[in-house]
Amino acid sequence: MSKEVVTPRDGAGRVDHDAGGKLWSDMVRYYPSGVHRRRLIGKWLAPLRPRTLLDAGCGPGHLLDHLRAVLPAAALCGVDDAAGTVEENRRRLPFARFERLDLARERLDERFDAV
Repeated sequence: MSKEVVTPRDGAGRVDHDAGGKLWSDMVRYYPSGVHRRRLIGKWLAPLRPRTLLDAGCGPGHLLDHLRAVLPAAALCGVDDAAGTVEENRRRLPFARFERLDLARERLDERFDAV
């Protein structure tokens, strides 16, 4: 019998992405659609050679980790609303900059060549 996975929520009923990231990270990282999506994005961006790149809603940073090899000269930045995920990304992926940001209410005061 399979165990039901329940999406973790905070006291207000919103999805707790810090807790959920632990549940979803391996699926996003290893599932064929995620791997294929990262390869396609890298293939599309490589000829453009962006100097700066923003991953909006970066989650555990798998896309930026992949793009590091494809765009070695690019300054990479990831934003996410999950504070714990951002802290973990800063520790695990020191080649990129990570910021906590609620995309519905906040913005970064800078421009990027690719988003």
